Amino acid sequence: MKIRSIALLVLILLLLFAGRYIYFLPKYDVGESFPTSSLRTAVLDKNFQELDNKYILVSFWGSWCGPCRAQSPDLVGLFKKYSSVTFDGGVGFDILSVGIEQDKARWRQAIQADGLIWKNHVFDQTDSLSFFDSDLAVEFGVTRLPTKYLISPNRTIVLVDPSIAEIDAYLQNLSAQ
Repeated sequence: MKIRSIALLVLILLLLFAGRYIYFLPKYDVGESFPTSSLRTAVLDKNFQELDNKYILVSFWGSWCGPCRAQSPDLVGLFKKYSSVTFDGGVGFDILSVGIEQDKARWRQAIQADGLIWKNHVFDQTDSLSFFDSDLAVEFGVTRLPTKYLISPNRTIVLVDPSIAEIDAYLQNLSAQ
């Protein structure tokens, strides 16, 4: 009887951990088309057109998120390094930040304080930072921050939740070709 109880407990724990792992997986995967209609509306169509023919790092973050803020200097470094690089076929690089926030003033202060120098920032209003219930977070299946997607000029996802080093290596490889 004791072995059955232990086996049942182990099974329950495995299911809990597997469920948590699956819950935190990003909604989209490498090779899939990245839906841009809501982002196009949020950024304004005119500004979004400036992102055409570029690799775009879509970065979901929050002013209240320690790991997000800690990687801000590295994102700024990537932007400075690659924003003026022309890859094969006249393709460039840009960053689109989506702040999942409750407080717009705090979000703006964080952009200034962290020196997020790229032009496209989107404020995604949420009522609950525990459940990511904002429009874009729900649409893109964001369940944790930071969440990042690197998308190609044809709007195909090329990297999902990459580290800064992985993004740098990917873009460096493109520039070397």
